[in-house]
Amino acid sequence: MISMQEVNPRVRGIRTPTSLQNLAACITKQITQGVKKPFMLVTDVSSGDPHRAGMAPISFFRQVLAVCLHPELLAETSLPQDVRQRAQILLGTCNGGSVGSYSLTSYGLPHVLKSVAEFIRRRDDGVTSHPEDIIFSNGSQKTLMVKDIVWCIISRFDITLLKTFSNHPPFLMTQ
Repeated sequence: MISMQEVNPRVRGIRTPTSLQNLAACITKQITQGVKKPFMLVTDVSSGDPHRAGMAPISFFRQVLAVCLHPELLAETSLPQDVRQRAQILLGTCNGGSVGSYSLTSYGLPHVLKSVAEFIRRRDDGVTSHPEDIIFSNGSQKTLMVKDIVWCIISRFDITLLKTFSNHPPFLMTQ
């Protein structure tokens, strides 16, 4: 874990996305005025919206989601076969064959949790990951709220809580 002493003092003082956006605008202005920087472009991704930053949408995930939300599309031959197969697998793991039904856990579909745990195991060279240790939520704010509630509950016990940092930095500076 990084301590406050290890954080760059200029970053430590930034408290709101607005400050970051102002800093990005200032740096962008400097670049356009010819000030030399180790990068040529500042892309504001503070909204967490990669499309706003210029990243093209990944069609596969959107298509699978569309089929899961409207299963009649499984018969649509204009969609790629792998999209229809993935959607069929996901729908098959849902109670009632619908993403609108409740799952057996409140943390996500068991099939998806197991797939993510297996991915982590492969990615991390065999380090064991358990599906029951993975929680999906609809955003970092909700996850942090749950973490705070859990922390209040377990603080009475000798338990360790491992928390990861968000992996989308406020700004991406590219050369």
